[in-house]
Amino acid sequence: VVMLRNLSKESLNKQVDIQKSLLKKKLEKSGLDNISTKLNLDSNVEVQIRECIGQLNFIQTVWDTVLPRDVYCKTMGKLIHTMIKEIIAYLINTPDISSNVAQSLLIIFDMITNKVSLLLPEDVRNKMSKYVENWNKFLQLIKVFNSKSPRDIEDSWNNGRGALANEFKAQELKNLIKALIQTSERRNALLDKIN
Repeated sequence: VVMLRNLSKESLNKQVDIQKSLLKKKLEKSGLDNISTKLNLDSNVEVQIRECIGQLNFIQTVWDTVLPRDVYCKTMGKLIHTMIKEIIAYLINTPDISSNVAQSLLIIFDMITNKVSLLLPEDVRNKMSKYVENWNKFLQLIKVFNSKSPRDIEDSWNNGRGALANEFKAQELKNLIKALIQTSERRNALLDKIN
């Protein structure tokens, strides 16, 4: 029994690694790495993210009925985490994001939150962060993109003690601010307050 359990765990881990690799490849092809040169978001970004979600939907149909519930939730959570981690990494490393691109990304973020939550059983959807390690970071990223002013971000950072500080390193947040907000005295003042 122990040997069979170890073999099945090893097999599942290999399959998870394969699926993570496929998700990363789709996101590499999306064009998220060069959105700073665009006035409008390339449609391929949405296409590739939809393909990632489609891949996760397919995995759900196969694994949801085969794996024990907790194993399924943890495994799906790891895959969702991988997708979100890659998206956040691209955005944090983008030097400039136009307002049109930011608005298009918000629509995609909304699609992700709606579709991805359906991948877990209904009774755990309100506990996404239990299974998806970076879920709260993703939600905070959305709040940054939705911010109407630098003051909104400053309040959420709250001198390094707020919700943003719980999820983002100071430099990551500074990078996002530089990408999303045009150079101004208010932006510079905000950047000075984030350490």
